[in-house]
Amino acid sequence: MSQEFEKTGGMRRKIKFSREADHETPTASRRENILKSVVVTVFILAALIIIFKRVNIPKTKRASANERKLTPAERERIRKFNRYSSVGYFHEGYARAEKNGKYGFVDKNGNEIIPPKYEWVGQFKEGVARVFTNDKAGYVEKKGKTVIPEKYDDAWEFSQGFAKVMVLKKAEGKTVQHFGFVNKKGVEVVPAIYEDAQSFYEGLAAVRKDKKWGYINTKGQVLIPFQYKEAQSFYDGFAQVNDEEGEPYFISKAGDRYDNFRHYVDGAAAVMRKGKWGFIDEAGKLIINFRYDEVRDFKKGYVQVRIGEKRFYINKEGKRLKG
Repeated sequence: MSQEFEKTGGMRRKIKFSREADHETPTASRRENILKSVVVTVFILAALIIIFKRVNIPKTKRASANERKLTPAERERIRKFNRYSSVGYFHEGYARAEKNGKYGFVDKNGNEIIPPKYEWVGQFKEGVARVFTNDKAGYVEKKGKTVIPEKYDDAWEFSQGFAKVMVLKKAEGKTVQHFGFVNKKGVEVVPAIYEDAQSFYEGLAAVRKDKKWGYINTKGQVLIPFQYKEAQSFYDGFAQVNDEEGEPYFISKAGDRYDNFRHYVDGAAAVMRKGKWGFIDEAGKLIINFRYDEVRDFKKGYVQVRIGEKRFYINKEGKRLKG
């Protein structure tokens, strides 16, 4: 017979206490139980000894069957990596390595390429990496040569030959961030005059001025005026933006507005305006007007379209194929 008690704490659980455990077993019964236990124990031990002798393999044989000794080169490689408290992921053949709170770079064999002397380093991208000293950012190339001194308050990875940099400036008693772009020679191709910026993609970068976003090219020329509340980078010829009311839509590199789009295939992209589809070429020029309810992608100069219930094929001039 048993009685249950409930104990609560962080979790509810039940603990069972047996009343029979509080009573002693008669002496004769105890002796009989002890004898049975001894016999069973001896039998189990004998069986284990026999089994062990049959299946036991010497440790040396087991090790040689399942393990391979490290070569001297492998041991040396491990020794080199063990010199550092941490090693990051490899990018372009090099990884960030930390030692005594400072950072440098090693190659895949553990060779120290750039000694750990920086407060922080980024990964290599397009042949250069960000480095930080005294809270200032600059860039080094893979042999450790400084290509841009540590003079910026923050810096980003290179993209398409240009890197976004940030400097802090005083304005009306406040410290304000200003963004610009540098090339790998350290030339500020776009001065740090913008309130915010995104890296270059497909030759254009989104930048913000007077709380509105627009787009510039790699020469710093404004190609799409500052008119958007939000703006994303271009991808495959299109970028998502938000108007002043926050409504999202897409634009081409010509700045034309579309409600939806399909990626470029065979030199043309389908674009939607007011619920109807048309097509533009790679320059953003409208080549087929907005009149279709559904479209596919061009293939070998032709595309399937639908108007109402009718499906048919057209060429890049918008002419319908016969048949």
